[in-house]
Amino acid sequence: MIGAIRRVIYVVVIAAACCSGAFAEERDTALLNELQRCAFEFFWDQASPSTGLVKDRAGNFADDDHKVASIAATGFGLAALPVACERKWINHVTARDRALTTLKFFAEKAEHERGFFYHFLGFTSAKRASGCELSSIDTALLLAGVIVVREYFQDDDVTRYANLIYDRVDFDWMLNGGKTFSMGWKPEGGFLRERWWDYNESILIILLALGSRTHPVGPEVWHALHRKKGVYRGITVIQSPPLFTHQYAQLYFDFRDKHDDYADYFSNSRNAAICNMLFCRSEADKYSTYRKGYWGLTASDGPNGYKAYGAKPGGALSDGTVAPTAAIASVMFTPHASLRFMQELYTNEKRWLWGYYGFSDAFNIDEEWNSPDVIGIDQGPILLGIENYRTGLIWRLFSGAPEVELAFRKAGFKPGSRRIDVPRPPRYEVPAAADPVKWENVPAILLTDERFFEGGAVDGREKAAAEIRFAWDSEYLRFLLRVRDDDVVASTEGQTLWQNDCLELFVNPDGTGLRWGDSRDFQIGFAPREGLNAVLSWSWFRLEDPSVKKDVEASVSRTPDGFEIAGRVRWSYLGITPRKGLVVNLSPAFHNKGSDRSSTKHNWCFIPWDDRRKLGTLVLQ
Repeated sequence: MIGAIRRVIYVVVIAAACCSGAFAEERDTALLNELQRCAFEFFWDQASPSTGLVKDRAGNFADDDHKVASIAATGFGLAALPVACERKWINHVTARDRALTTLKFFAEKAEHERGFFYHFLGFTSAKRASGCELSSIDTALLLAGVIVVREYFQDDDVTRYANLIYDRVDFDWMLNGGKTFSMGWKPEGGFLRERWWDYNESILIILLALGSRTHPVGPEVWHALHRKKGVYRGITVIQSPPLFTHQYAQLYFDFRDKHDDYADYFSNSRNAAICNMLFCRSEADKYSTYRKGYWGLTASDGPNGYKAYGAKPGGALSDGTVAPTAAIASVMFTPHASLRFMQELYTNEKRWLWGYYGFSDAFNIDEEWNSPDVIGIDQGPILLGIENYRTGLIWRLFSGAPEVELAFRKAGFKPGSRRIDVPRPPRYEVPAAADPVKWENVPAILLTDERFFEGGAVDGREKAAAEIRFAWDSEYLRFLLRVRDDDVVASTEGQTLWQNDCLELFVNPDGTGLRWGDSRDFQIGFAPREGLNAVLSWSWFRLEDPSVKKDVEASVSRTPDGFEIAGRVRWSYLGITPRKGLVVNLSPAFHNKGSDRSSTKHNWCFIPWDDRRKLGTLVLQ
C-alpha cells in the first residue's frame, strides 16, 4: 500500500507539533496533509489499473471483499490526480496515464445509454451491478472529474477522450419531457419516477447541462429548480438537510463572489454548515457524540445502516452519528470550525477511528460504534474540499473550462453577493357568510400553484389541480376544496390518511408558529372515501378522528372532472374565539396521490423557522 511508512511519519509530525507547542497553523498544515494523503491513497489503492474504476467503499482497518465500483467515486478519483501531482505524491506521467486509462474505458467500453452511465459497476467485470439505474447525478459527478483532468493535463489524448465523454451525454433525453432531470433510467422500466426537482447536489448536473456544447438545455431548467427556504437559529438557508448536498457541486463550481436571481450559493452553503453545527449542539443533551463538540450530519453509514442524516431547517435526522467528511469538507466554507473539528477528532478519537485511509466513514459514541469502512463519495469531498481551502486548485481548474463559463452565463450569474430572503407569508381575507355559503362569490386559493409546490414526483404535478375557499361564522371555519383529478386514491385512514388524495389544514391558534406535534397546534386531514360517498378525517397531533365528536364535519360530491369536499371546523375545537379582524395562522396543503404510486404535495405556506413553522394568515372580514 502506497505511503504506509510516510503515513506513520506524518502521524509523528502531528504529534510532535502538538507536544512541542508549535504554532496552530503548523499543526493544521500537518493534519491537512495527512487527511488529503490518506484520502488520495484510497483512490489510488482502490482503483483498477486496467479501467480506472474506483471501488464504492473499502475496509479502513482490515482487508475487505467489496466488489462494486462507483462511477461517482471514479469521478472523485480523477479529480484527485491533479492534487496528487501538485503535492508530489505521484509524478505527472503516472497521473496522466491513470487519467487516460480511465477516460478510455468510459469513452470506449463502459456500458452507457446516450452518454449516461450505470451508478455501480462490477469492479472486475466492469459491467452493470445489481440491476442499478443509469444515474443522472452520478454521471454528473463522473463528468466533473473528467473536466478537471482535461483542464489540468492539457494533453491531446486526454482532451479527446474527455470531450467524447462529455459531448456524448444527451441531457435533454434525461429531462424526459419535463423541466427537471429524472434521477435515472433502467432498460427494464424506463425513466425513474423520481426527479431532481429541489435544491441539492442536483445543481451540478443542471449547470453541466447548461454548458454542454452538443446537447445543452435551456435556462428554464435552472429556473425550474425548487429552492425552499427555512430559518434556523436566525440563519436563513435554502434547505437541504444532509450536508453533502451543499458540498458536491461546490467542490467544482466556484460560487464565491457571485449570485443569480435567487441566492449567493457559497454563502448559502456556509450557512448550511453553520446550521448543521448549531443543530448538533442543540442535541448535545441527547447524544454524547454531540456533547463532545463533534458535528457533521450527512448521508453516511450509521449503527443501523446507511442513512441520510441531516440538520434543520427542514427534515432533520440524527441519532448521535457523525460523519467526519461533513465537517472536514466544509473547511472551504467554515475554516475555523472545521479545523477545530479535525484537530479535536484526531487528538481525542484517533485510537479507534483512524485507519488506512484516515477517519472511519462515521461514528457514534453512545453506540460505541464506528464504520469499518471508508466510502469513495465521502473521501472525495475531504480531499477536494481541503484543496480548495488551501489553494483553490479545483475551483481554478474548473473555472477554466469554457462549458463552466457558459453555464454561469446562461443561469444568469452576476458578480457580488445576494441576501437570501424568506418569502412573506401569504394573506387571505375570509368573508363572513351565512349557511349555505354562496361559494361562487368567495375568492379561491389555487393550491397547485407552482409557488406552493413542496415535494413529490414531479411527473404528477400536472395531473391534478386543487383550489380552496374559506368562509366563517360564529361557530365554524368553513371551507370548500375543489379538485380536478381523474385518478382518485383513497385506500387508507387514520394516521395514514395522508397517503390518499387529501387536504390538510395546519393551524396555529396562538400565532407563535406551529410546533410539530404540539398539543396546542393542529394538523387535520380530510380525504374522500373510495367511491366518493363520504369523507375520512384525522387529527394527527391529537391522534383522533375529530368527526366522532362533530368537531369537524365534511361531505364529498363528485364533479365532472374530480370531486369537491365541503367542510367545517368548530372554532371551539381550535380554541379560537372568532371576531371580525382576527388573524388566524393557517395553511392548507393538498396531496395528490396516483394509483401508480406517484405523489405530490402543495402547501400554501409552511416555512421552517427555527423550531417552528410559519403559516399563512387568514383574516376574518
